[in-house]
Amino acid sequence: MNINKSEFLGLVRAESAARKSTAVLAEKEKLRNEIESGLEKFLANGGEIKQLKGTEIKPLPPRSIAESNNHASVMQVGALIDWCKKGHPRRSRRLAIAERTGLSKSRVSQCLSPSSNSKLTKREYAQIKAVLQDIEDAEMEWEVGGGV
Repeated sequence: MNINKSEFLGLVRAESAARKSTAVLAEKEKLRNEIESGLEKFLANGGEIKQLKGTEIKPLPPRSIAESNNHASVMQVGALIDWCKKGHPRRSRRLAIAERTGLSKSRVSQCLSPSSNSKLTKREYAQIKAVLQDIEDAEMEWEVGGGV
């Protein structure tokens, strides 16, 4: 029987893999047998098996309420960011929020930008929420009045 070099190398690789996989299984089986025989000797000499108390699963402590009470939730801020995106392209809703709430333009931009890490306080959120309808009404008047 004649075989070429690539077929020969394939057979060698397959045989090598087979030896490795069976060698691992044989080693594991040998180790299992050693442990079982050692356990039988231990019990035969009067040894006892005691089950130790395992680690108990403890729930995580509740998060501090004080941490979350000072800032608006991620969902609230996300809703405001989405609302700002839906505005007219020529009139910035963030600028309108700053004008009507008295918050600085930079603060409003920091908190209401999608990639920002700044946190909006609950007080600021309430101020902004209070003027949203006024801003929408002003946008409607501007569009109806011919500002487009």
